[in-house]
Amino acid sequence: MDKHRAMCKRIQDWTTGTLVLGGGARSGLSYVSKTDFISIHIDELLPELRRTTRESQLDLSIQAFYVLIDQLAEKNQRLLPSLTVYLKSSSAFKLLPPNPRRIVAAMDSTPPSLYVNTRARARYLSISELYIRPFDWPIQQPKTGVIYSSYRIGRNPSSNVLKDDYVRYIELEYYPQKLMLGSSPETQIKMWSSKVPR
Repeated sequence: MDKHRAMCKRIQDWTTGTLVLGGGARSGLSYVSKTDFISIHIDELLPELRRTTRESQLDLSIQAFYVLIDQLAEKNQRLLPSLTVYLKSSSAFKLLPPNPRRIVAAMDSTPPSLYVNTRARARYLSISELYIRPFDWPIQQPKTGVIYSSYRIGRNPSSNVLKDDYVRYIELEYYPQKLMLGSSPETQIKMWSSKVPR
């Protein structure tokens, strides 16, 4: 079995609730609701990545995100697949995102993670100190919709403001064309994109 087919099989096992990790099966899509989501680190999905570079982790996590989008198919109208790329934390509230061409250098040791939420849950208010801005990441867009990229930095209310750093990450979210009313995918991308100082 080649690497791509193996990846597809692992993602299918995860979303169907048959992927066994740590002695038990991980929750699948049947667990996802208005109050619950599922997630998995890329090195849990692909254990061989535990002994590789962050660049490989990033590349394969993006590939896995595309596979997840394809496998969800029509479910994408109800479910929100996303990819979180964790960046090095900061003691300061940094509003400027990293250079899109230098993501690997800015990555944290925590591997990227895939998430599946319901779109209804994603609209809920998250009580946290959080800043979000568009992130101009030149990744390939799928033909079925648009991937929105954003830079985020925040801290939970329970954090110690004197000791805890701000968590920083890049968030990729997928939106199918049927949910994008009033403008083309190309226009949506232009509206969302923000040029980052080079």
